[in-house]
Amino acid sequence: TYVPSTDLLCLYDNGYYYNWSVRAHDGTAWGPSSSVWHFNLTAEVSINLASAEVAFGSLSPGDVENTSDDDPTPLVIDNDGNVVTNISLNSSALWEEAPTNSSYYQFKADNTTTELGAFNWLISIVDWFNVPITGEVVAIGELNYVDGDDSAEVDIRLEVPPSEDPGIKNATILFVGELAE
Repeated sequence: TYVPSTDLLCLYDNGYYYNWSVRAHDGTAWGPSSSVWHFNLTAEVSINLASAEVAFGSLSPGDVENTSDDDPTPLVIDNDGNVVTNISLNSSALWEEAPTNSSYYQFKADNTTTELGAFNWLISIVDWFNVPITGEVVAIGELNYVDGDDSAEVDIRLEVPPSEDPGIKNATILFVGELAE
């Protein structure tokens, strides 16, 4: 058996494969090498929303609320695949009075309490940013896949537009994972 000391990073998705062969040793001499065998390592991009809903309760025009204080709790996304992953997002419109990208509906990436440094802070959106209603934006860059270091939060910030009619409001955020390279 052989266990590599580091993760194998050459993916079949990029045209790479691994060669291997074996050779016996009886304590005195080496036998001939076997034929060369090939194996492919394919990327599996798999993300999961560990916390998939945020409920802000009742808000009035002009109210501002966000999840950065964990009340309400933020969205939490896990990388369940076998590769470093970029996470993009977009959303349906939340407000009638602000149906496009606006400061009334924002997000930012953040560390989970127990998995600090699970993503690349420098290429992620870590300050409040308008949630894209059309198109998408990479929110979390290079989310790790190693268990115990593979989760990130997505905080949501709402500001009720001054002329927004009362009623139940909701939006659906779509997260897309892609192989980070």
